[in-house]
Amino acid sequence: MSNERRRNFRVEWNSPATIYDLERHLVRPCILANFSNTGARITGVLASTIPDEFMLRITGGHRGTRKCRVLVIIIIQGRRIR
Repeated sequence: MSNERRRNFRVEWNSPATIYDLERHLVRPCILANFSNTGARITGVLASTIPDEFMLRITGGHRGTRKCRVLVIIIIQGRRIR
């Protein structure tokens, strides 16, 4: 029996992306590691530099920009990780 509790299938993607704040003043390159219909895993960026709500643009292609929000915050060894 699998320990996977997710309701939606996740797609491994590992594609360059960019995070913007809603006013587009903040620009953070990142990696979209995987995604599903209900969420995504973003790596390659310091969690504390990401606002609670942001725009995510996948580099290349015509996928557009999506409005996102941080849903999970994890603390590991005393450091806040989103």
